[in-house]
Amino acid sequence: MFPSTGSGTWDTVLQLAIAAALVVSLVLLYRDFRGRGPRG
Repeated sequence: MFPSTGSGTWDTVLQLAIAAALVVSLVLLYRDFRGRGPRG
């Protein structure tokens, strides 16, 4: 799924960082959507 750097530790760190960034982005989008409401 992700390109390997050849180091197991760095692969894990990078995957966790990417996953965390995605989660944060989704949370911010969700909060923004809920804050405005369906009527804008």
